Amino acid sequence: MTMQDTKNKTILYADYSERNIRSAKDAIDPLGFFDFIHCDSREKTVELVNSLKPDIVLVGLYLDGMRGISTIRSIRESVTTTNRHGENVIILLGAPKLDRRAMRDAVDAGIEGIFRQPIDPARLRKIITSVMQKPRRFVLKEDYFGPARAQDLPKEDADQDKASRTVSASITLKPNTRRRVDKTRTPNPTSPADGQNGQTFDEAELAGIPKDDLDSLKERSIKAAIAARELLKPDPVPQKAKPKSQPKPKSQAKAKPTPEQPEAKGPDARPKPARASRKAAPEVEAKIAVEVEPEIDAKELVAIDLQEALVGHKLWVDTGGKEGAAMSIEHADLRDADLEGIDLSRCGLRFASFKNANCKNAMLRRCDLTAADFVDSNLESANLAASRLSGARFHKATLRNTVFLGSDLSNANFNGMHFLNCDFSGTNLAGADFRDADLTSVNGLFAEQIQRARVNANTRLPHNLKLRD
Repeated sequence: MTMQDTKNKTILYADYSERNIRSAKDAIDPLGFFDFIHCDSREKTVELVNSLKPDIVLVGLYLDGMRGISTIRSIRESVTTTNRHGENVIILLGAPKLDRRAMRDAVDAGIEGIFRQPIDPARLRKIITSVMQKPRRFVLKEDYFGPARAQDLPKEDADQDKASRTVSASITLKPNTRRRVDKTRTPNPTSPADGQNGQTFDEAELAGIPKDDLDSLKERSIKAAIAARELLKPDPVPQKAKPKSQPKPKSQAKAKPTPEQPEAKGPDARPKPARASRKAAPEVEAKIAVEVEPEIDAKELVAIDLQEALVGHKLWVDTGGKEGAAMSIEHADLRDADLEGIDLSRCGLRFASFKNANCKNAMLRRCDLTAADFVDSNLESANLAASRLSGARFHKATLRNTVFLGSDLSNANFNGMHFLNCDFSGTNLAGADFRDADLTSVNGLFAEQIQRARVNANTRLPHNLKLRD
């Protein structure tokens, strides 16, 4: 795509972060778009899409709180009989990182691409150029998350119905898809059942059906036959043993089963690899648990309008509680949030998830963060002094120049963590897990603190810990 191709095109960027908007504009300017428009709310974004009809829309994940994805969904659902631009416009989602649940939500909303925030200008230009040349809805199938491939796209109707494209982007084919029958035709009563030898049709049934529909029928027929063959393959794991009334050969009756080879029952019984399979199953599950980020139940976390909550909380802090409202939300969903430099002093965010959040230089003094999840978060130079952090998790978090002065860290999990110039003065460490942690550069950690912590039998400390008197 050249500048000549974009000179009459418009791009819309929706994000509340001025820094992100500036970075996006600097990255996009060399592409030569006719106009670069930005806004910071869901309603304005939907309105501009339908009135100005931009050629491509970029939406930040945190627009309107944590759910820029819901803005994309609103754009797709804003179509009318006279204006269907929101259905077909190219939409890219900007995010620091997406877990599997967010990937699924983005696919369901209908996106054509992802770009990383903070923005890499060269990378963003490359993504925009590629997507505009060949726009394809993203799909999430097994371990693939990206533009729809040929095998991901079933034959679509000529009018490119939105509902059909949404289904094709979000549903993984299963063997029982062979039972999905096109309602526009009547199956041949004499034909074999779907999924056995493939559905067949006589000439009368096919008369008047458009060519595209005929191709679709043939494709479904082939898929049905393949699925049927898979289902009819013999099961490698034996089924239930035959009834006791069936006699056993004497050679088998006297044989004793070994731990490796269980006793075979019945003359036609095959060697049983079942035990080996059952032993292998936990290993497979463990591998999946490591490679695929565990999903968090949506019912446990509360999506919040982050921008509104921050404005209200800042006003509450600045006026000494006379105006605004303190941020006090249990199970708040702050995953991937950009909280750099934000003042959240005296907030109440029990059981909140700060997973992958950027909390660099954040002010979290005197907060109730009981059992909060800081896994993979950036807490460089963050101030968590005098806060309740009992049961909080910090696995893989960045802890550099982080202040925990006087905080309650009882039962917190710092397993395997590396601390660089962090302040632990006056902290309560009872029951905390510091196994395999590197505390050599921690400040304010004295023998008296450790002695009090060791009274709790659950306290775990590094073996080579050296203390100051």
